[in-house]
Amino acid sequence: MSVVQDEIRQRAQAVEMVRNVLEDWDFTTWNELLDDDVVLILNLAAVSGDAVGDLAAAGMKIQVTGRDDARQALRDIYGDLKKDVTITGQLLVGYEAIFFGELNVTLANKEVQSLPIAAYLEFNDIGKVQKFFIGTIDLRPLLQGVRKAAAD
Repeated sequence: MSVVQDEIRQRAQAVEMVRNVLEDWDFTTWNELLDDDVVLILNLAAVSGDAVGDLAAAGMKIQVTGRDDARQALRDIYGDLKKDVTITGQLLVGYEAIFFGELNVTLANKEVQSLPIAAYLEFNDIGKVQKFFIGTIDLRPLLQGVRKAAAD
């Protein structure tokens, strides 16, 4: 077997392991999912209405290291995430998983609006989460760049 074929086989096995962990996610405890020295980063915006009533966000970032602190932080927000986040896409590459979706927010007297959100998980070779990032995505800089390019 060539080096390239061996690497392809290893990546396929890693993706299959990650897929199996994700399939059982709802039935697995945080103790079973998280590595002892997991790094959890929550970069979720505090969402509110801006001056014209559109969706606006003020940044909030939490970073914790270690299973106990990560478990506590996840317990505090996970119920809301399950209720208010819709996953629209996923990408699995080796020991990494990236999820894209929408954080649905209801402002007073308005319909539900959405903020883009992403989650990144990095697993070790025994299926424990080593890095876990959940964050809202601010698309305003991208949109401003597109507008500027279109105006030029």
